[in-house]
Amino acid sequence: MDIKVLKYFVESARKNSISKAANELNLTQPTLSRQLKDLEFELGYKLFCIINILLILILTIN
Repeated sequence: MDIKVLKYFVESARKNSISKAANELNLTQPTLSRQLKDLEFELGYKLFCIINILLILILTIN
């Protein structure tokens, strides 16, 4: 496991977007996606679930 791939994972999680993280890391989106898939395979766990629609629940306290 390479430390740079862990940094890629952290940036992707921070940005909530592989495309935005790739831009920030000066990588192409396919390259970052492949690195993250390889990390998932190495760890044996799925790290991300990609959902097209973001549902935000807002709770208000009265």
